[in-house]
Amino acid sequence: MRIRYFLTLLLICSLGLASKIKAQESDMPLSEADSMHVASGRLLMNYLRLPLVAENSTTPLSDGLWKIATPSIPQRLEPLTHRPLIPVPDLSDAMLEVELARRVLSNLQYRRLDLFSYSRTQLEPYGPDYSYIRPHSDPSIDGGELSDQLLNTGKIHGVTLKPRYWFFGMETALQFSQNYISENWYKGGSSNLNIMFTNLITREYRRGKVRWKNELENRLSIFNGAKDTVNRYSVAEDLFRLRSNYGYHAFKGWYYSFDIEMRTQLLTNRAENSLKIQSAFLAPLIYNTGIGMKYELDTKSKRVYGRSVKMGIFLSPVSYNLKWSIREDIDLARHGFPEGKTIVHQFGAAIKTELVWNFDSRLSWHSRLYATTTYRNTVAEFENALNLSLTRLLSTRIYMYLRYDDSVSLPEGKSSYLQVNELVSIGLYYRW
Repeated sequence: MRIRYFLTLLLICSLGLASKIKAQESDMPLSEADSMHVASGRLLMNYLRLPLVAENSTTPLSDGLWKIATPSIPQRLEPLTHRPLIPVPDLSDAMLEVELARRVLSNLQYRRLDLFSYSRTQLEPYGPDYSYIRPHSDPSIDGGELSDQLLNTGKIHGVTLKPRYWFFGMETALQFSQNYISENWYKGGSSNLNIMFTNLITREYRRGKVRWKNELENRLSIFNGAKDTVNRYSVAEDLFRLRSNYGYHAFKGWYYSFDIEMRTQLLTNRAENSLKIQSAFLAPLIYNTGIGMKYELDTKSKRVYGRSVKMGIFLSPVSYNLKWSIREDIDLARHGFPEGKTIVHQFGAAIKTELVWNFDSRLSWHSRLYATTTYRNTVAEFENALNLSLTRLLSTRIYMYLRYDDSVSLPEGKSSYLQVNELVSIGLYYRW
């Protein structure tokens, strides 16, 4: 009975001693014998490919073993290895696993050469063919070393950037509206089609205290009316305008300014159901010039993308206005000409304001006020346009044009000098 207890105790001690020896072997460095057996299966599957392929060799496997050469760093690049340019994440654990697998593979090449079926040198003839790729004309980096030509700073030439003084801008819109009414519509009416084209080109010079802005604007709105049986179309609005404003900075936002503007129309417009010409090219031509002060404001929001306000106010206490018509067969009284005259000279004062308010990148409000007076007669124009961009090119436009001119002769039955032109349309709109 005592012998049985003694043998059981001896077996338990032997098992404990064996487990302790196995634990000590697991803590031994990989350079010792049998270190390749402690490598986990996960590492071998992640970093050792099957079948095993030995590293580059200049001799066949049958001639013996070789050492794995470690790539060297050129001396001129060694200082850079000690100065990391940007912070990098901690990859120490992953690098230790990679180093462990590399060392296991190295020991396998020395101790179990029979496990390796191929070497990289033997597989090179069966690799992909890149001969069809044309080499680049620029010098390349070969073998991990930088080309001396790339490091030669004497051959690097700088680029001189010239200052920019001219700025270009353009806005183009093609709007249309259509209404169809059948002949038996219970309230009556007539079908019509309206088309409106606007184009504004700006060219501005900015240098130091000088501001010189030039504008070319063309607006045309035509429609077909069923009530007009004589003319195929009618012109609701026709404007061709040239303007140039030169300013020299005086103080905070204000400029000494000189302004020139010329306006006329391009098409011939006739009265409804009549061949009588109401206006035509250079009939009439309005020329206005003046000197004064101009105030400019240009702000952009830092919170809302696309929100900005641009405003310009020109005040001219001394203004000259010329009104001239190349034709005498138009309705001259409609344009403020005295009876029997085709040219009028007027002196007075003028005010011109422009406002562009972009609420965001899609909604904008354009406003223009033009007024001139000879202290006997006054001409004022107030334009407002609200643009809602549906897409980059498609937009909806609400346009309101108010005009007051007390120098014209009133038609029969009319007692107000106020004129109104309103249009709601949808179409193409592009700005750059």
